Amino acid sequence: YLDDQDDDDDCADYNCVDSDDRQAMLEIDSFVLEDMNDRFMELDKKIASSSSKVDQQMQKLCTKTDRLASQTNVNICALEPFIDKSGEKFPNEVMFGSINLLDIMGTDYGDYTREVLRKVFTEDERKNCILPPRREYLKREPLDEDKYKLCMNAVRIKFKLDSVNFGLFYKSLLRRKITDFLIEERRRDTQKLARQSLKESRSEQPNVLSFD
Repeated sequence: YLDDQDDDDDCADYNCVDSDDRQAMLEIDSFVLEDMNDRFMELDKKIASSSSKVDQQMQKLCTKTDRLASQTNVNICALEPFIDKSGEKFPNEVMFGSINLLDIMGTDYGDYTREVLRKVFTEDERKNCILPPRREYLKREPLDEDKYKLCMNAVRIKFKLDSVNFGLFYKSLLRRKITDFLIEERRRDTQKLARQSLKESRSEQPNVLSFD
């Protein structure tokens, strides 16, 4: 009888422990599931946020592409009257030193011309010179005329423009863009000097301690 009583006590203890363990496991499982659910929700929010950012970037890219296409169409239309129709055989090279100016890339004739001028003329020349020919009433020296003609020849060949009408193209479309480019080069230098002067003046100011 005592043995049977001991066995009953052991079973009761076992069932009690087993019940406690199951409850603890259920609580742990519930906590794990809740934590996983929170993590999935957080991940879902991040994915949604990233998707929104990607959509915004794609929209901006599409807008820029449309704008570029529009500008390209405008430039093509602008160039159309000056395109060579005589069947001239254009060369594949316009060399400046070891640089083939025709290999330079540009989004349009204005951008290409600016890039060519940057290759052919130094920064100092671009900032301090004006377009040739020389004008006696102006203090600034003109850009070297031979190098400038080389640049204009590169533009004509790059876009296959008619040699007879190139002068009209230059006067009506290109000259203004080059003038603006040289003005911008000088303005950029002026702004750079102004920022440098402001920085130096700030660094020279003594540190004043306030005891108010």
